[in-house]
Amino acid sequence: MSNVAVIFAGGTGQRMNTRTRPKQFLELHGKPIIVYTMEAFDQHSEIDGIIVVMLESWIGYTQELVRRFGIRKIKKKRFPIPRRKSFRQRIKRTSKNT
Repeated sequence: MSNVAVIFAGGTGQRMNTRTRPKQFLELHGKPIIVYTMEAFDQHSEIDGIIVVMLESWIGYTQELVRRFGIRKIKKKRFPIPRRKSFRQRIKRTSKNT
């Protein structure tokens, strides 16, 4: 059995009133917030893979962050599905594959 961390990063930052990027991509001490989360799972010995569920328009930028920060456990899959459905569908797909 494998343990897969699912990071739900589908927000747009609307409530936070960020105009340039969603809050998970805002920088904190020189790194986007989402990188801290990916690094924590990447370094955890009991996590075998990481799936990030996000808006399709941010996949390319996230792939760039994965390369730049050396995140190794990211699953190379794309899930361009509407946000409300994506949480439930991603969990169903992940649980079927483990």
